[in-house]
Amino acid sequence: TLTGIYSHDIREILTNHNRIYVASSLGLLVLDGAEFTNTLEGPPVLVMSIKANNIKLPMDSIIHLKHYQNNLSINFEAISFNNPGQIQYEYRLTENDEKLEQTNANEIVLSWLPPGKYDVLIRAKIANGNWGPPAIQQFIINKPFWDTYAFRILLGFILIGFISMPFYLYYKQQIKNRWLELDKLTAVNKERQR
Repeated sequence: TLTGIYSHDIREILTNHNRIYVASSLGLLVLDGAEFTNTLEGPPVLVMSIKANNIKLPMDSIIHLKHYQNNLSINFEAISFNNPGQIQYEYRLTENDEKLEQTNANEIVLSWLPPGKYDVLIRAKIANGNWGPPAIQQFIINKPFWDTYAFRILLGFILIGFISMPFYLYYKQQIKNRWLELDKLTAVNKERQR
């Protein structure tokens, strides 16, 4: 038959170490249990929606967010018709995360994420099956403008300007005073020469 068993009339199944004994009305079948491996491929995962601060975002390959859009919820589904209630998920936020977090829920809620680049990987499996192909969603939470190098450089120039302004005004007044003294001396010299 297609299953390799001689009859559909199975009377008893016994296991002993790595051997499986199947007794049927047509005889005894001995199977090597080492030949049976779990090759059940896990279901693929699709990211269904992403929300930042409860506002749905467009599904782009890389999502760029402002610094205050750092409360995310990612909704996803595993496509499987085989025991859909027994699907397990695991995810990680960045490639640097060694441990993947496991969950039975099909939504991840991420709160107060700091600015940076995230590569969220989500994969699924059914019961004792293998992990399926992952869904990867990239997003970048940008720094606030006051935490950028350009702003700090601009702030540095403004600070240097404020610090140097009194020195500039003092120096300008000194030059003006010298010019006034020079004008007086020139006027006195002209009077003497007459």
